[in-house]
Amino acid sequence: MKTSLTFDGRLVLSGDTVSSGISTSSGISTRGTRVVIMALLLAMLNVWDLWITIAVYQAGTLFEGNPLARYVLDAHGILGISLFKAVFVGIALGGFLLGRKLLLAEIGCVTTTCVYVVVAWRWTCYPSELLTP
Repeated sequence: MKTSLTFDGRLVLSGDTVSSGISTSSGISTRGTRVVIMALLLAMLNVWDLWITIAVYQAGTLFEGNPLARYVLDAHGILGISLFKAVFVGIALGGFLLGRKLLLAEIGCVTTTCVYVVVAWRWTCYPSELLTP
């Protein structure tokens, strides 16, 4: 595959021009589309995280590592932590979606999604006897 960089900043791969949205003949072709898909995945991972957090909290075996979330959970219970998570995840997702055509938004969305994949994986390693009251 022939690759060259033009003076105006375009990357040329085998005759195809790759713009700021990274347009190729296969895969997800635009940055905006990739950010939207990653944002949806991030939202689903956060719902999973909240669901497990509530289950472990109700079992009485949760140690919340985030001090602000711990305060909200202790002071306002399940409704409080649900609203807390909805507000902060909503702000993050809104920022990613508003800037979905920017490289920084894509990097931020991918990085945050990767962090939540690790969080979800860690929850699956949580001992099942601690998930039930």
